[in-house]
Amino acid sequence: MLLSKFIKMDLNNSDDLLTFKYIDKILNKNLLEVNDFYEKTNKISNTYFTFGNYINNNKVLEFSKNLLEFMTMRFICYPYAILLEQIILKSEIEYDINIFLTIFIPDLYTSVSTKLVKNNVHIFNNQYDELNFSFESTKIILDDFVQLLEIEELKKIAEDDEGLNEEIKKNYIKKIDNLLKTIKEINLYFDTFVNKTILNWLVVIENVFKFDINQGRIVKSIINLQT
Repeated sequence: MLLSKFIKMDLNNSDDLLTFKYIDKILNKNLLEVNDFYEKTNKISNTYFTFGNYINNNKVLEFSKNLLEFMTMRFICYPYAILLEQIILKSEIEYDINIFLTIFIPDLYTSVSTKLVKNNVHIFNNQYDELNFSFESTKIILDDFVQLLEIEELKKIAEDDEGLNEEIKKNYIKKIDNLLKTIKEINLYFDTFVNKTILNWLVVIENVFKFDINQGRIVKSIINLQT
């Protein structure tokens, strides 16, 4: 709720944004209710900045981490999954897309989104978690996920299939190679923006907390002018 809502724009040609004449008008029940509101929300916002850098001791930091993971899942992992599904289907290789959707996609939405957040904003459970942390780039995380799909195993199976026509085998292996090449290019592309995106989301979250704290201070200052 913006403080400007309680400030009249017509100041009778006064050059001051706030004069004592108008302080009397805005210092009413509504403003006091706003002050009560900010006293409650400021406790939440201040917790984020004062209760340490580990989520075991900072519930608001934990909330922020969970929010980042949800946004990463929804706006990064979900589009990535749709993209993978489409290129696998268009590759015309013999791949069980149902396994991809029921087994690998849930892992992408949970563990991969968690890894992406942790590796880009470095929010840890505790000091032990931080000390044992090993950084991985977005590309490495996505490459590791693709390894789980076992697409390269299909290539090995085709190469070892002695009963398969050589021309058919050659074309099939080429399709797999093209698919793997496309996935690597996609992973490289995601590597260019995922880090900045998650970091920017964190900045927005922190700015919301800072805005809340500052608004509370402004309201309290106005009230103190009359006490």
